[in-house]
Amino acid sequence: MTQSLIAFDTDRIKDYVFATGRLTEIRGASALLEELNLLKTEETIHDVCPSATVVYCNGGSALAVAPTTDVKIKHIITAVEALYRRETVTATISGADILYDPNRPFGEQVREAAIELRQVKDEKPREARVPVTPWLRICDACGQHPASCADGDQFICKACRIKRQKGKPQRNVFWQGVGRTDRPGFLGAARQAGDHRWRDEQLPVDLDDIGAVSSPPGYVGFLYADVNSMGKKLETLKTRDEYAEFADKADKLIRDVVHQALRRQAQPRSVRRREIAPFEILLMGGDDLMLVTAGDLAVSVALDIVDSYERHAPHDLTLSLGLVLAHARFPIYAMHDLAAALLKSAKKVGGSALDFAVITAVGSRDLEWLRDEALTDRSFALKPPKDWRYRLTQRPYSLADFAKLCYHARQLQAVRFPRSQLQAM
Repeated sequence: MTQSLIAFDTDRIKDYVFATGRLTEIRGASALLEELNLLKTEETIHDVCPSATVVYCNGGSALAVAPTTDVKIKHIITAVEALYRRETVTATISGADILYDPNRPFGEQVREAAIELRQVKDEKPREARVPVTPWLRICDACGQHPASCADGDQFICKACRIKRQKGKPQRNVFWQGVGRTDRPGFLGAARQAGDHRWRDEQLPVDLDDIGAVSSPPGYVGFLYADVNSMGKKLETLKTRDEYAEFADKADKLIRDVVHQALRRQAQPRSVRRREIAPFEILLMGGDDLMLVTAGDLAVSVALDIVDSYERHAPHDLTLSLGLVLAHARFPIYAMHDLAAALLKSAKKVGGSALDFAVITAVGSRDLEWLRDEALTDRSFALKPPKDWRYRLTQRPYSLADFAKLCYHARQLQAVRFPRSQLQAM
C-alpha cells in the first residue's frame, strides 16, 4: 500500500499571538496554539485516519504518514485546518502532502514536503481587514475584526474574547502544562525537581507586575531565541523513527533548559503585598522561545539559557538569542520586532550567540538606524577624518564574549564604579 507524508505548519504565528498588546490576550493565544499543537492536532488526524502515524507534533508544526487515498489525505488536511479555525477563529494552519517512500532518507522527503507546504502557504491570500461602515463596530482590542460582544467597557471580536477567556492567569498552559506528563509546565517541572517555592497564584497579571519587581522598577526584558540550523540537521536524518526521536528530544530540551534557567535565575519576588514569578513564557516549543522577564534578570536568564543549551544539546546544536530591554509600557509588539532583528543579527555570528539593545524611546524600532545613530562616529560631536570609521560596540556577541562582558560589568558594579565615568568612556 502506498503512503503519503503530510506536513503541517501554523501560519503567521506571531501575527496571531501579538494581534493585541495585552498580556492576557497574548497568553491566551499562546495557550490555544499550545493545546492545538500538543493535543488536538494528533487527535484530529487519528479521528479521520486511525491508521495514520504522527511522526511529531510540536513547535507549531506536525508531520504524519498515512495510507495514500486522495479523499482520505484531503480529509486529514481539511479537518486539521477546520480545527484551528473552529478553536481560534483567526489562526490558521496549512497542510501539504507528497508520496512517501520508506526506502529513501526520511529527512530528504521532509524537505520536499516543506517545499510543497511553502507553495501552499504562499498561495493563501492574507486575510483582508473588514471595512468600517456606519453600522459596524471594529474590535476595541485588535482593531482588525468586527466586534461581537461586550467585555467590560470594551466591544471585542470573537477571537479576542476566546483569547481573554483562555488567557486568565489560572489557566496558563506554560505554567501548569496541558495535561501531558512528558510536557509539564513550569510549575510541574519545578515540583518534579523538588522545588516547591512556586505556586499557581504567583503568575503575573500583566507586564506592569513584572516591571514592578525589577531593579530599577518599571523595566522588562524580552527574549527571543531560536536553534541554529535545526532544519539542516533534520534533513540529514535517515529514518522516520530517528526523525521522530530527534524532534521529540529537541522539543523537550528547549523546555527543560528554560525551566531550569528560570528556577536558577528568577526566584519569586514580592510586589504590592503579593509574591509573583518575575517572568512570563509567551511561546516555547520546537526550536523557538519567547519570554519576558524583569529587566534586571534578563541578561542572566539569557546567558543561562544559551549556555545550558550548548552544553546539553545533541549533535553540536547551538542557540542564538535576541534581547530587548525596555520599559514595561513599551509596546510588546515593538519589543518583538526588535528582538527578531536582534536574533537575526546574532545568527550572523555562527554558533551560540546573543545580541541586545536597550530601548528608551517609543519610536526606537529600527535596529540598524539605532546603531548607526548612537554607536558609530555619526554620534561624535567632533567628526573624525573621512576615511576613519568607528563602531562603539562589539555586538552581536559570541557566548564566550557575552559571558566576559557580563563578568566585567559585575566587577564594575562590585566596586561601585561611577556611572558618569562609564558614560565618559
